[in-house]
Amino acid sequence: MKLRLVTLNAGLLDILYHKVAPAPHVKERLKLLPAQLLSLQPQVVALQEIYREEDRRFVLSRLQEALPYSAYVRRRPLLGLENSLMVCSAMPLEYRFERFKSGTIDERLLGQYGFIVCRIRARDGGIWSLLNVHTTAGGLWRHPESPPVDLIRSRQIRQLLGAAEAEPGISIISGDLNAGPRVSEANFCQVEEAGFASVHDLLHGRDSGSTWDPLNPLNRDGPHKLCPPQRIDHVFVRSRDLAAHRIVPLSSTICFLDPIVPVGSGYVTISDHYGLSVEFELNPTAH
Repeated sequence: MKLRLVTLNAGLLDILYHKVAPAPHVKERLKLLPAQLLSLQPQVVALQEIYREEDRRFVLSRLQEALPYSAYVRRRPLLGLENSLMVCSAMPLEYRFERFKSGTIDERLLGQYGFIVCRIRARDGGIWSLLNVHTTAGGLWRHPESPPVDLIRSRQIRQLLGAAEAEPGISIISGDLNAGPRVSEANFCQVEEAGFASVHDLLHGRDSGSTWDPLNPLNRDGPHKLCPPQRIDHVFVRSRDLAAHRIVPLSSTICFLDPIVPVGSGYVTISDHYGLSVEFELNPTAH
């Protein structure tokens, strides 16, 4: 079967009664988000940074007809944020949330960071797993590429890889790794060394564009405006699934680059990140 998977960090963090939004124009961008996702005709969507229940319900209500199955958890510390991960699927799924054992102090106190493991039933009856993840960007005070943050991220990735390896059948990892070619590259290589391959790299090579750009109007005045352009949003597949032709990558496209959201006298992109749309031939029952 053919499968199109779209992953996007939606950048919808909005707290203190709309006074703090690292990526501005949250309401305007949220309004157009579902239509932009549906325009790519995905069978599965993996989203990060949708923190508010009303925002999730809005997205789910607009995606319901095409993607009727969903996965997310409502966990939050007493004074913090709910977990921001969500998966929407055209196929039935079962899921669980696994919280990171390592994190910055503020992320552990104020958030529920980790990954969602979804077991999805393909149309041919086979089962495959999707792990939707968002690793640390350093919290409120630390640079995302500093050695202490790279170490925390390494521990998070180790936990993620352990969960992926324990899943039966095909495992796919998608989401915002906050690491990639030439940015926290040791963290990125950690995934590759564990036997996973970036689909975008397989099809386009390592020098193949960015999914986060400091020149994006949503980022120019943001907390990471001095960071370099980077491709930190990924879809990874196991090398042994590729070798056995259980997964055959067909395409990988960086998407949502166009400023289509009207704000004031101009337009902005749907998120401070660009998305990734990946299409596979998926054969879960192949040996």
